[in-house]
Amino acid sequence: MKLIFLTCILFLVSLNTYSFERPDLAISPKINFLCKSGKSLTHKKFDKFCATNSRENKTNLYVYFDLSDEVLFHSQFVAYSHMRIGSLYQWCTQEIIDPATGEPQTTNPACVVEVINKRTKDKAHLAISYLNPKNNIIEVNVDALIPGDTHYAILKEVSGGVQSKTFLIHIKR
Repeated sequence: MKLIFLTCILFLVSLNTYSFERPDLAISPKINFLCKSGKSLTHKKFDKFCATNSRENKTNLYVYFDLSDEVLFHSQFVAYSHMRIGSLYQWCTQEIIDPATGEPQTTNPACVVEVINKRTKDKAHLAISYLNPKNNIIEVNVDALIPGDTHYAILKEVSGGVQSKTFLIHIKR
C-alpha cells in the first residue's frame, strides 16, 4: 500500500515539474526541393519523385524533416491520452492537454511555413497543401515567392508559436 501511495505522490510531483509543451526547435529540415509540372527545379535526383507527385503547373516545395528525440520519444499527454508526439503530423495537429487541469494548452493547432525574403525583408505565411501523416514531409505551393530571391523559412505551429529550425528556399528565375 505504501508503494502505491509513494508512486502516486511521485507521479503528482512529476506533473508539476514536467513540461507539457510542444517542443520548440526540435524539428530540423533534412531535405528540401522544388517541383513544377512533374520536373525537379532543384536537382535531377528528385525527377522521379516530382514526376509522380507534382503534375500541376505549380511550383511546390517539398521538405522532409528530421525529428529530435524529444519529439520522437518524449511522452506527452496529447488529445486526452498518454502518447508520444512521435511525428511531424502530430507535432502540427495534436492538442496538448495539461493533465493537471485537463485543459488544452493550445486550441486548433496547425502549421504554416513562414518565409522572409532575404532581399526585401517581406514576411509571408504559406499554407501547407499536404502534411503526410507517415513520413514527416510537407508540400507547400510557393508560387507567391519571388523567383531569383532567397527566402529564409521555418515551419511554425501557429497556436503555440513553436517552430522548426530555419531552412532556405531559392527559386531560380
